[in-house]
Amino acid sequence: LLIVDNCKFINSSSQGTTGPSAGAILSLYTNVSVSGSYFENCFNNLSSSSSSMAAGAILSSSYGSSHYLNVTNSVFVNCHAIATSTSTAGGAIVSAKAGNINYNIFINNTAGCRADYSGNDVSYVQNGNVNIDYNYWGTNTPAVSTTTEVGNINGTLPSYWIVLDSEINETDVKLGSDYEVSAVFKVTDGTEE
Repeated sequence: LLIVDNCKFINSSSQGTTGPSAGAILSLYTNVSVSGSYFENCFNNLSSSSSSMAAGAILSSSYGSSHYLNVTNSVFVNCHAIATSTSTAGGAIVSAKAGNINYNIFINNTAGCRADYSGNDVSYVQNGNVNIDYNYWGTNTPAVSTTTEVGNINGTLPSYWIVLDSEINETDVKLGSDYEVSAVFKVTDGTEE
């Protein structure tokens, strides 16, 4: 079991030429638990000519065994993965394991490669189900239908996600005046306004 708790990965990078690679954490054949951690400007460039996987921050794979990946209460900002056209990439996370990726913040993560197995925030490729509910995707309207949008694992959308709602108690707002604005994070399934 690999446990990563309350850690920071800033400007971490990898320049892989073969096999799976990740900008911060690469785990093969083991259970992984990441909690309360911060990933910023993590970068991975996989230049392999063979089909493989690349993640900007975390790549966790078990290749058919029954391991899991759990990521909670963590932040992923400006993480990027670039891979060959036959590879799988996730701007923040690639998971080839079952698990839970919940209560995280994903902002401005990108992936460049084969669109049917890639996601700007999270990409999932096989071996069980990954629950991606209750995350903030850097937008109040996560992915709609394509695999390259945010909040999306190969076309699977989260059932519930976090949105940012703001309120001002003034009815007559004037330019140049100061007002108190309340910001609240809340859960939605996309049916509420």
